[in-house]
This record gives sequence, C-alpha cells and structure tokens, in this order.
Amino acid sequence: MQRDRARAAAAGALAALGILAACDTEPTEPPYSPSNAAIAFAQFSPGVSLAGDAGEFEHHVSCPMGGSVTFRGSVSLEEEGAVRIRRVTYVRRYEDCGIDRGYRSSSAVTANGELMYDGEMHMEFHDESWPPTVLLQKSRQFGTLTLLHGDEVTECEYDVEQVFDLVAGQYAVTGTACGVPVERTAMGGARVYWRTLSNKK
Repeated sequence: MQRDRARAAAAGALAALGILAACDTEPTEPPYSPSNAAIAFAQFSPGVSLAGDAGEFEHHVSCPMGGSVTFRGSVSLEEEGAVRIRRVTYVRRYEDCGIDRGYRSSSAVTANGELMYDGEMHMEFHDESWPPTVLLQKSRQFGTLTLLHGDEVTECEYDVEQVFDLVAGQYAVTGTACGVPVERTAMGGARVYWRTLSNKK
C-alpha cells in the first residue's frame, strides 16, 4: 500500500511539472531532462506530514522503483502578536531512490545524495479561529544529487527558492536545477505549477 501511494505521488509530481508528454494518438517516450528529474525528486514526499508540533522528526519512506528517502529535521514555532511563524528545517537523504517517469515512459530515474530544506510559514489567527490565514510561505532547497537514467549519470547541483506571498498575491520560484535556470512568477494568488525554462513553451 505504501509503495502504491509512493508511486502515485511520484507520477503526480512529474505530471505537475509537465514531464509527461501531451496526450496524442501515438505513445511517445518523453525526452529525459536531468533538471526536471531533480525537481521531481525535490518535491517527492509521499505520505510524509510535517504538520505536527514543534520538535524533531524522522521519516523513512520507500521509493516506488526501489531504494528509499529519509527526512530528518525539526519544527519550531514563534509567536509575534497574532502571527505565528512555523519554521521547518530538514535534510532529505536519497539512497538509490527510484521513481518512474510517468505512464508513457518505460524508464526510471534513480537518485543518491542529499537536499537541505529550510522553510517558514507565517499564519495569522483571529479569535482562535481555524484554519488560520496564511500570510507568507517561503522555502529554499539546496544540495547535490547524483542522478542515474539508463547509462547516463548526472552530478546535479540544486538550489531553488519559493516564495508565496498571499498578502501581495504573488508566487515566485527562482534558482537553478542541474545548471538550468528555474524562474516562474504569477500574480493573483493562484497556485502555480512550474517547470524549468528549458521546457517552457
């Protein structure tokens, strides 16, 4: 069951990034992109909830195509008047973690290495109402992954920041993934799915 959930989560992350080819009458193997694969691994967290109380945590998850990923870090809370700031830091360690590339691909990508996550969420409470109003959410992930796809090995430096400012209604993603610039912004507060500029139409 856990493996099925992990497989579904991986496929969903890849689809959201535009890695799956558009529907047509002929099944086509989508081209392999190390930068898109790195982004998919950075978003891969099936069944892992970091919504608990302050303190340390560790989660060990099996990857859908073999191997595992371990999340180890801590959560802290800070009060500033009616605003609560929730900070999360953790190391995500990949050990021969394999994910498939979607329903049109017969190949898998495997990752080894570590990514560091550092993020915070600012929430405003009104008369103990729930859920609170999220004012700001930002994070940075950075580290090095070794990606294996067939006989191709890629040493990938990853450094991406995300800022979701609900007060300004702005969402921005900037950084680099395997040497490819990542940049996507949107106004209006709508959730944005993004991908590397190399694949932007």
